[in-house]
Amino acid sequence: MVKFACVAGMILNHCFYWLFTDYGRVIISADHPLFDWVSRCMFLGFIPLMLPLTAGCTLRFHLSSTTEIPRLAFLQTAKLTFSGIFLMFMGFMMNLFAGGWSVIMAWNVLQTVGLSFIAIAAILSLAPAKFLALVGAGCMTLYPWLDHLRPAGGESYFIQVIFGDPSGFHSWPFIPWFLIVLAGFFLSHAYIYFSDPCRFRQMLIAAAAAFMLPPMLLRQWMPVLDPSNLMGAKMFSPPWPVILALPGFSALIFLVAGQLEKLVHLSTRSLINCFSKGILWIYFVHLVVGNRLYVFLKENSAGGDWVNSLSGPGKIAAIIALPTFMMLLSWLTGYLCIRLLYEKRFRIELKKCDNL
Repeated sequence: MVKFACVAGMILNHCFYWLFTDYGRVIISADHPLFDWVSRCMFLGFIPLMLPLTAGCTLRFHLSSTTEIPRLAFLQTAKLTFSGIFLMFMGFMMNLFAGGWSVIMAWNVLQTVGLSFIAIAAILSLAPAKFLALVGAGCMTLYPWLDHLRPAGGESYFIQVIFGDPSGFHSWPFIPWFLIVLAGFFLSHAYIYFSDPCRFRQMLIAAAAAFMLPPMLLRQWMPVLDPSNLMGAKMFSPPWPVILALPGFSALIFLVAGQLEKLVHLSTRSLINCFSKGILWIYFVHLVVGNRLYVFLKENSAGGDWVNSLSGPGKIAAIIALPTFMMLLSWLTGYLCIRLLYEKRFRIELKKCDNL
C-alpha cells in the first residue's frame, strides 16, 4: 500500500511538472488561486520523496526476517553490492533513454539508492547493525552545517552528487537521502521487533510525533516550493527540519496504510499490487515516456508552452488525459512485471544425452 502511494504520488508530481512548468520554472502566476493551493499542499510532496525510504524497508526484510541482523558474509556483501551497482546502472540508462547522451551522468534516486545499498553492505560487512544507527545519527547531526562542511572544489561531479548540486541538474544527492534509506531500514526493523501490531502502531504514533513536532514548531516541515525550479536544489537539498519531518510523515502513512490493508482486498493484478511489485520498472518507463512526450509537446507547440497553446476545453482535457495515461501506462508496466518476473519463471534444464 505504501509503495502504491509513493508511485501514485510520483506520477502525479511529474505530471504537474510536465503540465505547469517550463523545464522546472512554474508557469502559474503567483496571484493565481492554483498557485496558492499548490503552496499549501506541498506536504503531499513527501509521498514521492518516500521512495528511498521504501527501498530501505525492502532491504531490511531482504537481509533477515528476524530481529538479529548478522554481519554480512563475503557472498552476501557481494550480492548486495551488485544490487546497488545494478540500480545505479539502471539510473544512468534511464537518463540516456529519457534525455540522451547529454544527461546520461545526471544523478537521480536510483543512483542514490544504489550507492546507499553499497554503503550499507560495506558497513554491515565490518560492523554490527547498531553502527548503522550511529552513522545515521551522525549524518543527521552534521547535516545542518553541510554548507560549511562542503569540501573545496564544489563544482566537481563527486561533490555535487554527494553533497548536492546548487544548480539542480543533479537531484537526490547522497546526503541527505542516505539518511532516509536508513530510516526505512530501521522502520522495517521496528516492524519485526514489535511483533505485536498494536505495539508497532504505538511506535509509529510516537515516531510521527517525535520527528514532526520540532519541524512544525519551526514552521519548516513541508517541502519547499521554488517557482524558479520546482525540482531543484530546494526540493532535494532541503533544510534539515524537512528531512527530520519526512520519517515522521512516513510513519503516519504506514499507520494509515496498515489500517486500509485490513479493509481492502487486493487481487494479484490490481492497481495497488501492480504499482507495488513493479516499482523499479514503472519508474524507469514512466520517466522515459513522460519526458520524451513532454519534450515532443513543447517542441511542437507555439512558444513551447504546450498547455496554454490549447483552448479552454483542450486544457481541461490535457490536465485529465496526461495523468490518466501515465497511470494506465504504469499499471501496464507493473502488470507485465508480475506476469513476466513473478508468475513466469524461466528455467534452464540440463539433460544428459546418451548419444554423445
